[in-house]
Amino acid sequence: MPTAKEKSCIKTSNLELQKIDNVNNSNDNNKSFLNTKNIILITLGIILSIVFISLTFIFVLDIKWDALFVQIKNAFTGGRFAGLWLISLLLFLVCRYFFTYIVFTTRLKKIGIKVSFSQKLLYTLTIWFLQGVTPANFVTDPYTVFWLKTQGLPTHKASALVLSTVSIWQLVQIIVTLPSFVFICMEYSSLIESKGGIYTFWIMVVGLLFDFISLGFLILCMINKHIHMYVSMFFNKIKKILHLKYSTKEEIREKYLVKATLFNDLKVLIKDWKITLYLIFWFLIYEIYIYLLMFFSLKFIGYDYEMHLWNIFNCANVSITANKMLPIPGGELTIEAFLKLTISSVGGIAPKPTCHNPDTGSLINNGVLIWRTFSSYIPMIFGIFGFAILTVKQFLQIKNKNIFSKKI
Repeated sequence: MPTAKEKSCIKTSNLELQKIDNVNNSNDNNKSFLNTKNIILITLGIILSIVFISLTFIFVLDIKWDALFVQIKNAFTGGRFAGLWLISLLLFLVCRYFFTYIVFTTRLKKIGIKVSFSQKLLYTLTIWFLQGVTPANFVTDPYTVFWLKTQGLPTHKASALVLSTVSIWQLVQIIVTLPSFVFICMEYSSLIESKGGIYTFWIMVVGLLFDFISLGFLILCMINKHIHMYVSMFFNKIKKILHLKYSTKEEIREKYLVKATLFNDLKVLIKDWKITLYLIFWFLIYEIYIYLLMFFSLKFIGYDYEMHLWNIFNCANVSITANKMLPIPGGELTIEAFLKLTISSVGGIAPKPTCHNPDTGSLINNGVLIWRTFSSYIPMIFGIFGFAILTVKQFLQIKNKNIFSKKI
């Protein structure tokens, strides 16, 4: 039997080991996002974003700045509800801020984890920045997993939460996009008359198929745990080829078939119908709003033009959806090109008889710029500050933990 002194020494040693373990775990959590791979991806994304934004203004949107400012001035002096359309544009930023964090904090709140306002704000701004400089969800989803872990969730629960949320969002996107795609198919002859129209149409077809395939894969992940094992084995082989640390087949089987924590967590989350329906509702609001935003942008400056809300909504919907599969940071360049082509072809915009200087092409270019400014550029600019704060905080935490670990 150990003496009281020995017991005290053992207890002290265990506490010290626990401290070291906590430090290592904390460092792992920090490094899980701020690692070499993600830093390279984000840096490359920033460079490419600057390049693509420059190309957009040079080759796609022929913006005549003097004419744009005159249009905006006339919109306000003419008393044509410009203030109402501007409020609609500004409200989207509020909606997007609320939407960005609510999809995750709702579930966190249910399990007793409260997230402070500053944490919500920092997460939202960082996501806005990452969405603007990286394609699809290559970095945003891993960052969300990382952020959820900092809120107290274990990795498998954080991953399940992100995967289930993406699945719901994918389902809503297909539901909203299908009617718009039917509209585009009905206007096929008008679309292909435009230069590049035939290529744009088939990219839209591939984009919609991509959404269906993605949703099908996500559903399989929820009903068959073998899918988790096969995906893990695939990436495990890549790690082995690259001479990185990899798991054995037995370890993978144990993790995904025997324990199956990720699979079980997914089932629990999806079966929570109250929150699932709540998220579907908010996803619908957001998806519809961002497509209506294109109409609001055009109405803001196009008071001398007749335009059809349904046509523009469908053009924006299908154009944006088609871009989500392209590996371009923020969908820059291609999304503007698709919007410009579809709206000019089937958007149903025509100058009113009272219009003194009809220039539909200039209106569409300016409208796309205003839409892009409120849907992407402004959030990305605000996001720079959030990402900068996050980066400084994480590096300071890693530095302090390393110092503490050395002292131990």
